Amino acid sequence: MLLTIGAVAVLVAAIPGGTIWNDGFESGNLDPNSWSLEGEGIGVIDSSLAYSGESYLNFEGQTGIEGGQNNSILLLELPSFDDNNLAFGFWARVHSGLEADDNIALEWSGDGAAWHHLITFTDQAAGDWAEYAFDLPAEASTGEFLNFRFTAELGSVTDRVLVDDVSITPEPTSLFLLGLGSLIALPRGARPI
Repeated sequence: MLLTIGAVAVLVAAIPGGTIWNDGFESGNLDPNSWSLEGEGIGVIDSSLAYSGESYLNFEGQTGIEGGQNNSILLLELPSFDDNNLAFGFWARVHSGLEADDNIALEWSGDGAAWHHLITFTDQAAGDWAEYAFDLPAEASTGEFLNFRFTAELGSVTDRVLVDDVSITPEPTSLFLLGLGSLIALPRGARPI
């Protein structure tokens, strides 16, 4: 990215990392070695609506677990990664609007007991695909497993959210400014605008 500040041109560049783990749901199923589902209303769909490829993860109301629990839980359990600079990302689209009492929450855990909130989709109109990425703290890599869970509570059969291209990547380790013949490293976590 090239920025102009006054009369000085500045180049901002991130050092990219590779993908450590990903699932674009192209098998047409939830991989039983990574994903487990408790409840209804969540599954993999083959359709031209996918962000990329032909399949995506579909959250569609009414969710719930037989016996009265109103939410469904989709758990992603992975072995921990030997990297203290991880990012979790995915593409999502609210296909049919969500009301204030509808929600899909995403959390992470390094031990499967203490859960940390990342995002909640609620009270949103239908829209286009958008990318979501979350830098995880170093403690996300300290447990035996790295877990993520989507908890969905959708009240109507018309409520629908699509998710595709779930991935874990290393965070960019450095950003650099090149200008005036100097090289300056920005603090970790700084991002270009």
